[in-house]
Amino acid sequence: MTETPLVRTNQMPRLPSTWRSCLIPRSDTIRSWLTAPWVFRLFNAILRRWAPVLELGKLVIVSRHADVVDGLAHDTEFTIAEINAERTNRDNGPFVLSMDRSPQHDREKDLLNDVMYRTDLDRIRAIVSTRAEECMERARRQGWLDVVGGLTRIVPLRVLGEYFGVPGPDDAVMLRWMRTLFNDLFLNPLDCPETARQAEESFEQLRPYLLGWIARRKDEIASGRQDVPDDVLTRMLRQQREPGMEWLDDDAVRRNISGLIIGALDTTSASAVRAIDELLRRPAAWAAAREAALAGDEATVSRYVFEALRFNPHNPFVTRYSQEGATVGRDSPRERRLSKGKIVVFGTFSGMFDRAVFHEPGEFRTDRNSTEYLHFSSGLHACQGRYVNGVQIPLLAAAVLRLGKVSRACGWDGRIAWDGPFPDRLLLTVAN
Repeated sequence: MTETPLVRTNQMPRLPSTWRSCLIPRSDTIRSWLTAPWVFRLFNAILRRWAPVLELGKLVIVSRHADVVDGLAHDTEFTIAEINAERTNRDNGPFVLSMDRSPQHDREKDLLNDVMYRTDLDRIRAIVSTRAEECMERARRQGWLDVVGGLTRIVPLRVLGEYFGVPGPDDAVMLRWMRTLFNDLFLNPLDCPETARQAEESFEQLRPYLLGWIARRKDEIASGRQDVPDDVLTRMLRQQREPGMEWLDDDAVRRNISGLIIGALDTTSASAVRAIDELLRRPAAWAAAREAALAGDEATVSRYVFEALRFNPHNPFVTRYSQEGATVGRDSPRERRLSKGKIVVFGTFSGMFDRAVFHEPGEFRTDRNSTEYLHFSSGLHACQGRYVNGVQIPLLAAAVLRLGKVSRACGWDGRIAWDGPFPDRLLLTVAN
């Protein structure tokens, strides 16, 4: 693997003049305003009060916390294959995040659980802490930090290589593959042709790379080498030799490791960047979180980070497809039975501002019950990497909190710049 530096100069990059003269690129203006967190919060507040189950033709929007959690728990009533299986199959091949309950889903879900150990969290901590500190050393020397390109994308990329076992041919290529595939798989419900084309191009390059990497790793295992890494890929390949695992051929390994890594990088980056951005908006919260970070109090940092992320989550809703008789608002005055074929939007962002669950929802509070957060969704298709990211995202934020006196760069350079739906840059100055 070639590690291509994401930062090649000590001079702080500047947004193009056309970006500095206006908030965002002209083509993204309407999208950005409509998807701004405060717009979502206002819209969701109206829905929770006046239309907690809003049915508009084939579209149904569910906005209260209890109804969101209940709907996602009833995964045979609200299914996912109709939502994203077609895109998943063309960009990766079948993966559990596009499968409903079935023997194939269950055996592949069991595989993922068998190769991702809860006891790996200390290993994740070590990788993230070491790699994040390398990024911070670079930032101290430069006097500035690009939170995205200089931290929250590069560290998860190292996790893909060191923990999942897929380093990629070089950084730039791997980052492009992961972003274009994620964009099509999860953020392209209207099937934008250009987004699909970019993903198809990436898939045609990633697939042979992964199969070649798998063959190389299998040869290492077969040779009896003692230095074969104990990573997720190696564990999958060792599972191939177990009785009853005949279905787990090399392409099944490829599908599953590919599905894991595609969902791992930009989700992590987007979450960490948004949390850092929200903390920067709140000097008192930043100061308290920094104190905890300096003290090595990971639990307290986590509370600040995930409360900050509540105000601007990386994914404000998840979508499902209703089967005949699917019920929303179950056992409440809101109960409604749906016909088959509805597109049901479960408002996870909205649910985290439901005052029935979150006391004083408009206030930034770190004493909340963390099990009520919906950052990693809920139910059958809760994020497979939620335990990894439960550690990784706070550690990324903690690295910036410990960095020293940081502040936003001047003007729009110090605000999040976007690559379509992805945070692509956030520049901070660093005073030693």
